[in-house]
Amino acid sequence: MSLESLPPEQRERLLAPRATLVAAAGRIAGLKSEIWMGGAHSTTGTPLEGDWLANAWVIDLAGDTHPDALIKVKRREAFVFPDMEHRPDRIDRLFLLADEFAAAARADHGPARIVSLCQHGMNRSGLATGLLLRALGTSYEDTVSMIRQARPGALANHAFEAILAEERYS
Repeated sequence: MSLESLPPEQRERLLAPRATLVAAAGRIAGLKSEIWMGGAHSTTGTPLEGDWLANAWVIDLAGDTHPDALIKVKRREAFVFPDMEHRPDRIDRLFLLADEFAAAARADHGPARIVSLCQHGMNRSGLATGLLLRALGTSYEDTVSMIRQARPGALANHAFEAILAEERYS
């Protein structure tokens, strides 16, 4: 049986990435959007499907989320890089995206939720979510704690975790 032969609702659920809430609106001073992280092939978290994505901004870090799964997304930014123990190339672009998404998360008419997606919802999405939380003023310790509470085992990539401790946020 192929995906195309499945009923639309079943197909959507199978293709849906999954994510976990890291920070609800109001958890951080001025935060008006929810912050989520997950993965295109994650088996953990809430399936992201249907109208749930209609007012969401997504940072796609692995590039393997099925295109049909993100049709309803309000905004999608792709920043694909490998999950390796080194500083990603062009990291400055990810810093800029985190700053831009943080400003939107504080805005009165910003997105309802911001979602960072990688392959399994652990390292690349952890880095992007961490940069977003740091840009919102969260301490390094609280950032790592929030991410690991939401997604146990996340940020196992020590190079990515070290980026979150950098002085740019002190």
